[in-house]
Amino acid sequence: MARSPASLGQELNQLREALENAYYRQRTVEQRLRDVLRAAGKGAMRIEVFDVVGANGKKPDVVAARCPAPPPEIWPRARKAGKPMRPTPGLANLTVTDAKVPVVGVSVCGFEPPQLDQIIGMIAERQLVDQDFVPVFLTDSKHAGLFRKHRYAFEYFPMAKSDRRLPGTADWADYAARRLEMIRRKYGLVRILTFGRLPFCQS
Repeated sequence: MARSPASLGQELNQLREALENAYYRQRTVEQRLRDVLRAAGKGAMRIEVFDVVGANGKKPDVVAARCPAPPPEIWPRARKAGKPMRPTPGLANLTVTDAKVPVVGVSVCGFEPPQLDQIIGMIAERQLVDQDFVPVFLTDSKHAGLFRKHRYAFEYFPMAKSDRRLPGTADWADYAARRLEMIRRKYGLVRILTFGRLPFCQS
């Protein structure tokens, strides 16, 4: 017998609630383990595994000559407005997946991993209390695991001048402004909250 959409929707909501509860139980256990280690005078150790790429003896790649840009008239002038993407609300708030709540950008640039993890946790708690927004994190941090741990959507943009390796391309400020506008349209961001002194896509 075919199941009704209502019963399937109810089961999906129950699964989301169960996953949220499991996520909070895991966080509680992790916090208690940290407290026990701290009381014993030991710090928690975190191990991260990265791919190791050794030198292969090859010569560095040579940048090919840039092709001339095609004339603007070859591109279509009118484009249909796309529908914004709906980012995941995070493991702690899966029950708001289908809720009609605004998507908010959260700029977190210039932070070390411990500070960044604390901010992400604070946003998750605020989201749980209010139930009226879904965050998309905007960051210059390469520690993507901090966002993936909570199943949050994030966008990366290098803010340090040492990471700007685009010789011969458009002005950096223009590129950053276009990138930020693209992200706003991509998720339909209603506003951007900025933590710290360094706003996303600004130098």
